[in-house]
Amino acid sequence: MASKFTSDDIVPHQRFTDVKYENNEFLLPIDGYQKVDLVSLEEAMKPIEKYVDRSIQEKVYIAKKRCKNPKDNLTQDESASIQIYTMESTEHEQSLYYNVNKTLRKEDRRQLVPYFPYLKLILTALWKLPAFNGRVWRGVNGDLSKKFEEGDSLVWWGFSSCTRHLNVLESQEFLGKEGTRTLFTIECSNGKLIKDHSYFAHEDEVLLLPGVELRVAGKVRPAPGLTIIELKEVTDGPVVLLKPPFTHDNSQRHIESTGYASEEVQRLVQQLKSSDKEFENGWLSLETANLSLADGKAIVKALETNTNVEKFSIESQNISMECLDYLVDSIKINTRIRCLYFIGKDDDDNDGSYLVPVCTRTLINTLNINKTITRLEMSRTTITDHDIKMITDMLKRNSRIDGLYIYRNPYLTVQSALYVSELLKVTSTITSLSFYGKPNINDECAIPIASALKINSTVDDLIMFHSQISDRGARALGEMLSQNHTLTSLSLNANQITDAGAKALAEGLKRNSTLRFLHVKDNHFTKESTGGKALQAAKSSKLTIFFG
Repeated sequence: MASKFTSDDIVPHQRFTDVKYENNEFLLPIDGYQKVDLVSLEEAMKPIEKYVDRSIQEKVYIAKKRCKNPKDNLTQDESASIQIYTMESTEHEQSLYYNVNKTLRKEDRRQLVPYFPYLKLILTALWKLPAFNGRVWRGVNGDLSKKFEEGDSLVWWGFSSCTRHLNVLESQEFLGKEGTRTLFTIECSNGKLIKDHSYFAHEDEVLLLPGVELRVAGKVRPAPGLTIIELKEVTDGPVVLLKPPFTHDNSQRHIESTGYASEEVQRLVQQLKSSDKEFENGWLSLETANLSLADGKAIVKALETNTNVEKFSIESQNISMECLDYLVDSIKINTRIRCLYFIGKDDDDNDGSYLVPVCTRTLINTLNINKTITRLEMSRTTITDHDIKMITDMLKRNSRIDGLYIYRNPYLTVQSALYVSELLKVTSTITSLSFYGKPNINDECAIPIASALKINSTVDDLIMFHSQISDRGARALGEMLSQNHTLTSLSLNANQITDAGAKALAEGLKRNSTLRFLHVKDNHFTKESTGGKALQAAKSSKLTIFFG
């Protein structure tokens, strides 16, 4: 049962349950706000001060103080515009998000005009964030099942607050686990993960933008009083229900007239068409930011005539999902591509950190058709456990991928390791596996992978460095080494292994004659410590151990 509050309390998290106010109807698109000037958050609040909390400017002050160094290349005002959206007022109906969403749901679009400056600011901010592609949840106390029938199309006009984790909604401060409830599981393509800009970072909130079109994919009642409605975001509708926060200035007219979004893309296209020497090594690293569908079409067209590119790396910050989907779909028939990469930027990069999305369903369709891709790499992406499940299920049937590299993906949990371990038990092709990253890859991930490798007969290279593996994980890997007769290289650099874990690895090495390279530098033991000496004493003459 949900927690009780008095009328004087601030009831938290109500934006996650305001789906009850959605009428699901198709209305006129959200348009016009993009034409106003981008102003400060203080200025954006002035036209709507009479509709919201009288202390709204105080909240503006606090939000901006909390957003002095925002991530994702947002300005202070842009980040604060998201932060203030997530703040609650003492009286729910005075909360900013309540009034914004109430007005977005009205048929009379003229009532949105006072909100235009704020919409311009927050949507400009959200447009800069990478798209989140995966499964999210939201819900409400009560039974809404009669409003949703399988096959129906509907629109949610307000900003839709969701969470990636069902247990968040089932906590007492949200919906609880008892009573009449309706839960929505939503497969979204263009969500925005706002954790780094929210007042409540622990909620791991994914925000669906206003005007999101959804299709009802299913409806079940798994328990008395509980209805789960499955929704899927529609991305190919004929009408854009939320106009982007940009005006048709000179640069935009240039885009429309040429079909390219920037001079940088035009130069790339010309290089591809002329088989420029830059691509003689077979690499195409797509690093241009803010790629649009027009960009994707131009690049794909140029790739049709280029005979050099065999390795395609998508590294574009803020790439549109339409562009990404088009690029990946085009590879179905490009038989020259051998390796496909999705790579974001790390915190260590001088030009900032960002994640890239992965259009998982399109990727799966492409890999099912393309007979030449043998390497798949996903690093610093927005993939979730659900994506990994879909990909590993496909790879169980795909006999061509021999290199699978999944690392530094912040949203993965031990569940992904379990999916990968199940794949390892049945694969007949994968010879090289990378699965690592701090802080989420740990002993609980290493243990099932080590267990699967006891029976795997194809993987000869395992990389699990730069993770949180400690002695428990090392013991599991040591047991694996005592039974595995295929692995030739094991990389465990930069983990949390101590002398005890090193000794456990050594015990496995005593019964292993196939390992040739073991990398263990930057752990909590040295070549001269007891664990290091145990490894040296146990190794075969063919094994080289790299301590640092």
